[in-house]
Amino acid sequence: SSCRGAEASPPRGTMSVNPALSILGAMAMGGWILHHSITPDVPSATFILSTGEIPKGSYIVVQAFANEACERHPDGARLAFFGTKRLQRRSDPHDGVERRVRAGHPIVVSYIFQARAAGFTDTLRCRNTVSFVPRLDGRYRLHYEMDFERCEVSALRVDGHDPNAIDGFHRVDRPCNDMLRG
Repeated sequence: SSCRGAEASPPRGTMSVNPALSILGAMAMGGWILHHSITPDVPSATFILSTGEIPKGSYIVVQAFANEACERHPDGARLAFFGTKRLQRRSDPHDGVERRVRAGHPIVVSYIFQARAAGFTDTLRCRNTVSFVPRLDGRYRLHYEMDFERCEVSALRVDGHDPNAIDGFHRVDRPCNDMLRG
């Protein structure tokens, strides 16, 4: 089935203040990251991942999962990283970065926003996870917008087909997050 109109933007995630992350979470930001990639011979679709403005000192990690149970994706976790000026040397461009993903298979994508310093203060986080089946040679823009009350991921086809025709697009009730690999 395909989504139409407002259905292409699932209900919004909510912001929450959580205790400081564990030392393992902070270490994961330092280099144990498994970037999402597929070989050129794999039938694929293209994601254009983007975000709106985010507050200074915060970041957004975009991760892929194999299913709605948040199991590790065989092609890797990290799809994108959007930082602010302090973190810009590691940041993807906020107006969009392209990534190839497997076509014809469900993919679960999480946008994870975090503000404040993990390990030193309470952190402000907002996670929003969506799922759908990308079509062969399809091009999709997934865009994240947030304020300090909620966050939202929207998706549009940008390949000349009906922009709202996204097979099985829906919000996943349990947000996925992998601090060790993504």
